[in-house]
Amino acid sequence: MNVPQDAIGASGATQPVHRPGHREAGVDNLGRCSRLYRVLGHIHPNGVRRACHSGGMVRRLGDEELERQLDGLPGWVGDSLGIGRSYELPDFPTAIRAVDEIALVAEEMNHHPDIDIRWRRLDLALTTHDAGGVTQLDIELAHRIHEIARQLAATDLDG
Repeated sequence: MNVPQDAIGASGATQPVHRPGHREAGVDNLGRCSRLYRVLGHIHPNGVRRACHSGGMVRRLGDEELERQLDGLPGWVGDSLGIGRSYELPDFPTAIRAVDEIALVAEEMNHHPDIDIRWRRLDLALTTHDAGGVTQLDIELAHRIHEIARQLAATDLDG
């Protein structure tokens, strides 16, 4: 890979490039992540681990913030590294329909859950790998998944 000279740090390691007009290192003035920033790492100059995603930068949620967010998501559990839950759908075709609808939302958001399907049971796990844990993207996707499951008459397996 050809790396621009200004992406090479004093130690010789590649680093995110900050160019004039960028709101944050690696983000252009439209909030998009530079390709170089996506490829080389996601450590913001202030030391906060961040991830480039479809709308710009995302940050990992703290424990207290995550706890507050999970209060609004019935059945979802987890910690700052990942969240998840299980649903049982009325039958196998409905479970497949749920996966299909979740996939469409995931593509729209450019944020993809881990999905395990066993007959009519769905186990879902969300994390933003580039951020090293749960971000607002995971919370937003969980809300959308929960609405899909509700509309398809899923039952709660997690209590």
